[in-house]
Amino acid sequence: MAGRTQTVVIVRSATQRVAVHVDEVLGNQEVVVKNVGPQLARLPGLAGVTLLPSGVVSLIYNPVALAALYGDE
Repeated sequence: MAGRTQTVVIVRSATQRVAVHVDEVLGNQEVVVKNVGPQLARLPGLAGVTLLPSGVVSLIYNPVALAALYGDE
């Protein structure tokens, strides 16, 4: 797999760190965050969803909650 790369975002909260595999990094954007329905409300760290200008629905995660749940102890 020479030449193949993966995009990973490192999230740190205090002493905890989590690597999150992402499809792409879009940069800073202003978005309207909508609450998720009861089906998705139980997903750890999921803060809401938004609709991107391209029409794609995007999940919004709370990085501090992810680090607390999955970070090294």
